[in-house]
Amino acid sequence: MQVDVVTAVHAPYSAFLPLAWQSLLDQSHTAWRWLVQIDGPPADVLDALTGCGAAADPRVAIASHGTTEGPAVTRNVALGRTTAPFVQNVDADDELELEALSVSARR
Repeated sequence: MQVDVVTAVHAPYSAFLPLAWQSLLDQSHTAWRWLVQIDGPPADVLDALTGCGAAADPRVAIASHGTTEGPAVTRNVALGRTTAPFVQNVDADDELELEALSVSARR
């Protein structure tokens, strides 16, 4: 079962993205897509996603709305992009446990 993972992020939290990315790569459940929604200027976030390899992965969909709206609006924009039957929110500074998406997909 597909799981869409949504992350709202702005530049000050971009340094945490490689750890969130690694936690996605380590998941036992592999049918996931990461929807990263950038709040505010995108350069630092794009640099972090490129640097850790996430930007090159076809399971990663990066979007920026070009304005600074705050985490709630940004998360809702990301949620509007989901298509999977299950959605997991992951803040930019979160790391998922190895079985997190498996648990979500079994529900």
